[in-house]
Amino acid sequence: MSAAGQSGPLAPQGFEARIQEEVERARRFRLEAGLLLVEPEAAPETHVLALAPMLETLRGQLRASDLVGRLVTGQLAALLVHTNAEGGAVVAARLRRHLVRVALETGLRGIRLGIAAYPASGDTATALIAAARADLESERRAGPAAAVPGPAPAAFRP
Repeated sequence: MSAAGQSGPLAPQGFEARIQEEVERARRFRLEAGLLLVEPEAAPETHVLALAPMLETLRGQLRASDLVGRLVTGQLAALLVHTNAEGGAVVAARLRRHLVRVALETGLRGIRLGIAAYPASGDTATALIAAARADLESERRAGPAAAVPGPAPAAFRP
């Protein structure tokens, strides 16, 4: 099953372990990476129905080497391998446009994005996820979920 399901390597627990593997690989080879969290804003029944089209959109907009899955908290996540902060800002802005469109088409109120960059935001999967969640929380405090394209998340602004 894929990350949208409940088992397999990209199921929530497996995906978080996969993020750690990629962080360790990035450390060994002195690479950069970004972690993007997507939080749809919707009623619970609409949220579940919107996950598959949002995952499909993420997969379609990212490179084959990037990883897409779900965290145990239910947030969608994309690990942007070999991506520095500047590249992450470009990806985040593009994804926001596409994801907002999908959100509105599937009955969601909007989306929020949170992002973290390795190694600047942390050197473990746990630290990256925490930094991306903090970025999500900042966006949450800033107001309603984006129903129109907005700026790149703070962690990836050059």
